[in-house]
Parts: sequence; structure tokens; C-alpha cells
Amino acid sequence: MTAPMLSDIESIQPFPAAHAPKPDAACSAHGWKACQRPLVAEAVLREPSGTLVRYRRVCSHWLKTQEKAAQHIDEQGIVLPD
Repeated sequence: MTAPMLSDIESIQPFPAAHAPKPDAACSAHGWKACQRPLVAEAVLREPSGTLVRYRRVCSHWLKTQEKAAQHIDEQGIVLPD
């Protein structure tokens, strides 16, 4: 697992199919230069202040390595596209 995130997971909505990142549609968690992995879901986070943060596109690596995201996926029975 990577460094724990302070935010809580509000929701994770998987895409019907994974799709390749592009400069104008890259992983919101990692950014275009850091992540060339397929995008698999939209994640909405709640900051400790209560503010909602929408990550419009996230890769499966982020979802599987962020403990709160991985736990949410497991608890909700979310199936991510390959």
C-alpha cells in the first residue's frame, strides 16, 4: 500500500470498460506524466474538512493500493473492468 490518504471514499463508479489515458483525460490521482495505466472508474472523495473532491478518472493501481479505496471496493462488491 502507498501512503494513507486523509480523505474518505464517498463513492466509486466503475466505467463499463477500461480506456487508455490521454493528455486531456489522464488519471486524476496520478496525472498524465506519472500514470499511463488504463482508467477504470470515477472516485468521489470527502476531505476531512467535509469538502467533496471528484476524481473523474482513476486507474486500478490507485484503487488497489489506496487502503480506503481497496476496502470500499471490497465492502461494496465493486467489480472493476480489466
